[in-house]
Amino acid sequence: ICDPSSITSDFENVLLKYSKNGFRVIGCAEKIVTKKSSCHTSYTREEIESNMRFVGFLVFENRLKKQSPRAICQLALAKIQTLMVTGDNILTSICVSRSCGIIKPGEKIYLPSSENSLDNFVDYDSNDSIGFQDLILQPDNITFACTGTFFKLLIASVSSGVSESFVKRCKVFARMSPK
Repeated sequence: ICDPSSITSDFENVLLKYSKNGFRVIGCAEKIVTKKSSCHTSYTREEIESNMRFVGFLVFENRLKKQSPRAICQLALAKIQTLMVTGDNILTSICVSRSCGIIKPGEKIYLPSSENSLDNFVDYDSNDSIGFQDLILQPDNITFACTGTFFKLLIASVSSGVSESFVKRCKVFARMSPK
């Protein structure tokens, strides 16, 4: 979408920093569009969304409601499992899940290193990598997070026993779609 020369060298680090701290981040780009000769001619989406110039991020904070952690705690006391299903970025979702108590302090959480592969997972805090087959055999105190794209791949690629084991320990389902 954007001209690579317009993307700063710290793009990934800045995005990671804000996302891991629970902020919603929107990338912004610009493009000068010239008027077509005919007023009845319209642009295609591909024409508009190409050769843009990245100009920066919009960063939003959506604070947790004061009553959310208490409500999550009451559900846990009643032995009701809580999880997050959201359209937000996976890193933002993990941060919010920790803030409201869905993910407990000190609980290890792993997310796919790529949403298009089952091969490796990454520890959210340490960035240590581990293979999916090794991770699924770990004790039950390991928590997972995944995206909708990864979830679809998982369901299509592994046995129902493996997918069930994963889903039982997944507390964050990010970038999910109602479709």
